[in-house]
Amino acid sequence: MKNYRIVTCQAALAALACVAMTTTALVPATAYAAKPAKEKDKKASKEDVRKEQLTRHLRLALVLLTAGAHADALTEAQEALKLDKKNAEARRLIAAVYIRTNEPAKAAEVCGELVKDDPSDLWAASTRADLYEKTGDRQKALEAWEALGARKDGSVMARFRAAMILDELRLKGNAEATKRQEAHLKAYVASGLAKGTPEGKRAEQILMEISHGEVGKVFWKARENYYLAFKVGGPQSRSAMVQAEQGFKKVIQLKATTSPHTRSWGCAMRR
Repeated sequence: MKNYRIVTCQAALAALACVAMTTTALVPATAYAAKPAKEKDKKASKEDVRKEQLTRHLRLALVLLTAGAHADALTEAQEALKLDKKNAEARRLIAAVYIRTNEPAKAAEVCGELVKDDPSDLWAASTRADLYEKTGDRQKALEAWEALGARKDGSVMARFRAAMILDELRLKGNAEATKRQEAHLKAYVASGLAKGTPEGKRAEQILMEISHGEVGKVFWKARENYYLAFKVGGPQSRSAMVQAEQGFKKVIQLKATTSPHTRSWGCAMRR
């Protein structure tokens, strides 16, 4: 039965071939000739091909980047740029390759070009600032973070990053830097994003030091030891409590002035 079906199918295919040959012989070839394409159609066709090739290069670059084939991903992204010199996605992929291959200077340069062409590109702006820090260019990083933090659509986290760079200048006694740092930290804490985070805790510590100097620094350390005493047990707990008590005594000796900030210290102790 199987053989019969195979033979039948083969015979049918042969018959179709004969019909096709006969039809071709009877109908003039000009009947199948395509009509000349209009100029607009030709242009549209070329543009469609370009877009298709661009999409293919971008998708392949992303897949290769994810797979860790950085050199090939870079090649595909660069091929995409040949088709669209200002393509943002291609340039982001190139920046991502440089980040993965530990070439922060090159990545920062690409991000800088993206920001220049499109100032609203938050990814490029924040990535560039972060890369400046990694390359050790703290001044450029500070300028980039402050510029980002000043934008209406910017991230308030940018202000925290700027404040951390300014901390070094604060500790050296730079009054102007301290004032800027305080403004950045207050904005960050007020946003609500700082609550319950290590960054938020650090921001509050620095604000206390700025507001109360040595008293604030001593109080913060004493309070941390007080909290630690209830988190751990045994000798470590007793040691932390002793250090907390010594710290609070020192605060009293330093004669801390009463302010809205210091009045909250007692509440903090009762938490």
